[in-house]
Parts: sequence; structure tokens; C-alpha cells
Amino acid sequence: MNIKYNESENTIEIKDSLKTQYWTITLMTIFTIINSILFLVFVLDKKQMEWFGFIWIIIGMASVIGLIYQIWKKNCI
Repeated sequence: MNIKYNESENTIEIKDSLKTQYWTITLMTIFTIINSILFLVFVLDKKQMEWFGFIWIIIGMASVIGLIYQIWKKNCI
């Protein structure tokens, strides 16, 4: 985190790379959603490891909820 005080304008500038963290989390959530959908389409179609599909369903639903919450939180603030 980089904090600078601008004396001429009496302002504080904070550079904390929050935008980069936001996009990284959003991108990883989208990849998780895509991965859970692809797992269900290709692996469960072959009737292999059916119980593991429920774990991917839960992970995918949690990622969708997290992504919706993150977008909603950003737009409401």
C-alpha cells in the first residue's frame, strides 16, 4: 500500500491495487463456475464418480452466489 499526501490540494492518495484484486477474484470465480459446469457435462455423463458431482454442484453454486454478491456489492456502493 502506498500512501501520499498532496500538500497543495490537501488530499491523500492511496494506491492499494484493489482494482487488480477485484478483477482477479472475479476471474477466478468465473473459471470455477466454468470448471464446475464442464465437470458435470463430461464426467457425470460417463457415470464416473457420481458423488463427486455433488461437490462440484455445491462449489459452482457457491461461486455463482459469491459472484452475484460481489457484483451487487460493487454496484450498490
